[in-house]
Amino acid sequence: PSQCAKTRKIGTQNWQIENDAKVDPKKPYLCNLPSGKTIALFLYDGPISQNIAFGDTLKSGERFAARLLSAFDNRASQQLVHIATDGETYGHHQKFADMALAYCLNYVQTNKLANLTVYGQYLELFPPQFEAQINEFTSWSCAHGVERWRSDCGCHCGGGAGWNQKWRGPLRSALDFARDTMLLTFQSKGKEYFKDIWAARNAYIEVILNRAKANDFLARHGTEKALQDKPAAFKLMEMQNNALLMYTSCGWFFDEISGLESVQILAYAKRAMGYNKGLTGQDIEKPFMEKLALAISNIAAYKDGAYIYKNFVQPISIGLRKAAINYAISYLLDEILFEDRIYFYDISGQKVDVSRQDGAKLITGYGVFTNRLTTEARTVSFALLQAKGPNIMGGAIYGKTDNLEEIKEAFNFGEIEQCKNLIKGSFVDILDLKHLLKDKQMQLLSNGIEKAKKRMRANYLDLFEKERSILDYLQEFNLPMPPLFLSLVEFAINYEIKEELLKYPYDTVKIGDLINDLERVKGKLDEHSIKKILTKQLDTLTDVFAADTQDLQKAIKTADFLNFVEMFKLPINLYRAQNIVFNKIKAMAQPAKSNQIIKTLCNKLNLYID
Repeated sequence: PSQCAKTRKIGTQNWQIENDAKVDPKKPYLCNLPSGKTIALFLYDGPISQNIAFGDTLKSGERFAARLLSAFDNRASQQLVHIATDGETYGHHQKFADMALAYCLNYVQTNKLANLTVYGQYLELFPPQFEAQINEFTSWSCAHGVERWRSDCGCHCGGGAGWNQKWRGPLRSALDFARDTMLLTFQSKGKEYFKDIWAARNAYIEVILNRAKANDFLARHGTEKALQDKPAAFKLMEMQNNALLMYTSCGWFFDEISGLESVQILAYAKRAMGYNKGLTGQDIEKPFMEKLALAISNIAAYKDGAYIYKNFVQPISIGLRKAAINYAISYLLDEILFEDRIYFYDISGQKVDVSRQDGAKLITGYGVFTNRLTTEARTVSFALLQAKGPNIMGGAIYGKTDNLEEIKEAFNFGEIEQCKNLIKGSFVDILDLKHLLKDKQMQLLSNGIEKAKKRMRANYLDLFEKERSILDYLQEFNLPMPPLFLSLVEFAINYEIKEELLKYPYDTVKIGDLINDLERVKGKLDEHSIKKILTKQLDTLTDVFAADTQDLQKAIKTADFLNFVEMFKLPINLYRAQNIVFNKIKAMAQPAKSNQIIKTLCNKLNLYID
C-alpha cells in the first residue's frame, strides 16, 4: 500500500494523493501502463499484515480469524479483506503458524463468516471501479525504493560494527555485464534454434516444472536445427534460466557479500556463463571476476567478490567429470542402495568394478552420463581409491581409458602409492576429501566415524560390565556419580535402548526399565538418535497402514506405537505420517471415518478430520 501514489474513480479527472499508505485495501484498482496495457492491483491491508508477521495473532486459529474479520466495515458494497506475509512466516518464523492458518480458514468457512476467494475470482465477479498510479522505483521492503538492490542505501540486517553495503553496486555491475554478454549469445544463436526466442524463453517454465514436457516444448517452439541438436537448444534455455536466477533478490538483501545468499547467486552466474562458453567458446569468467574485485567484503579475510568467487563458488561447481567421481563415491558408500543417477545426470551402460585389499578399496569403471537438463550424453571413465578410513582420491576423464586395468593391477599387488600415482597421471580432474561437496564429505566421514564407534563401543561396553558393581554401589548409597562414570553409563544405556528399538515388537518393560535407570543417575537420553529411530519406525508403520486402510489392525499398531513413543517424552517428527494418514482418511467414506480406531489414530497424530 505504501507504493500507491494516486487513486481516482475510473472516468473522473481528479486524482487523490495517497499519503502514509492510507489507500483503501478492500477493493482492486486498475493501473494503466506506458505500453498501453493494464494490470489489476490489489493493495494489501498493511496494519494487519504487519501485526501477523511480527505480533502474536498466529498463536491461535480463532484469533487469526477474528483479526481478519475485524477488518470488514459497514459499507453496503462488496469488500475484500486480504493480507500479504512471507510464506516462511507460517512455520519457520512462527512455529505452528501453518496450523493456525489451516484452522483459521476452516473456522471461517465452516461458520460461514465470510466467503473465501482468490484474486482471479474476485476480479471476475467485481471488476475494478477505481484506478491507481504507483510510485516508481519503490519496493515493499526498503524505504529507499529499489536502492537496496544496487547501492549502499543504509538498510541492513544488523551485521558487524562499521560494516557497509558498498559491495552491492559492483555485484550488480558484474551480473549486468554477464547478462548483457549472454544476451548477445541468446539473440544470435537463439534465432537459429527457436521460432520466437522470447516466447520460447517464457514457455520454458513448463519444462523446468516438468522435464517430461521437454520434447513437446521443442516441437512447439524449436526450429529444425533445435530438433537435430537438442543439447544446444536446451543449453540456450538453461543459460537464460540461470541468468534469471542470478538476480534472486536475497543476493543483495543482507549485509555481506560472502553470505550464502550472495554466494548462491554467484553460483547461478557461473552456471550461466558455463553454458555460454559451451555455446560460443567465449570465456567471460575473467572479466566478470575483475568487476567482482571492486566489491569489497566487510570481512578482511575474504577480501572482495573475486576472492569469494574463487574460494566459495568455483570449488562447489560440479562439472561432468567431478559428477562421475561423486558417482563412484556413492558406489563406495553403498554398493547395494546406490542409484544410477548423480545430481542431474542419469547413468547408463556402466561397468563398475570393486577391488579390496587389506582394508583399502578401489572403484573403477565407466558409464554414459546423460544430462537431464540438456539431454547431452558423454562417456566418462573414473577411478576412486579409499586407502584408510575417509582417505580417498578419485579421478575422471572423458571417454574410455586403458589405464583402468593398470590401476587395478597395482592395487591388487598392494602398491597403494603406485596406484595413487597412476590415478594422478591418468585423469583430468583429481579430487580428494577436501575437494568434495559437503554432503559427500559428511557421508564419508560419518561412514568412518560409525566404524570407529563400533570398535569403541565394544570396549566401552566391556568396561561398563567390569565396573558395574561400583556403579551399583554409587546408586545404592545415593552418592554423586563422577563425570567419567556418568558418561560411561549414558553411553552403555543409550546403546542398549537403541539396540532394543531395532527389534520389533518392542520389549516395553525392558525399555522402560532402561529409561528409569538413566533418569535415576541423572543421565541424558541420546535424543537425536532415538528420535531418528522412532520417526523411521512410525513412517514404516504409516506406509503399511496407507497400503490397506481397511485393515484396522494396522491402524491399531500405529496408534499403539504412538502410545509407546510417549514414554520417551520426545517430540518425534510427525510431519510425514500426518500428511499420509490425513490424505488417506480424508478419502474414506463417512462410516469408515467415524470408526473409533480411526478417530484414535487421528487423535494421536493431532489430526482433525471433518
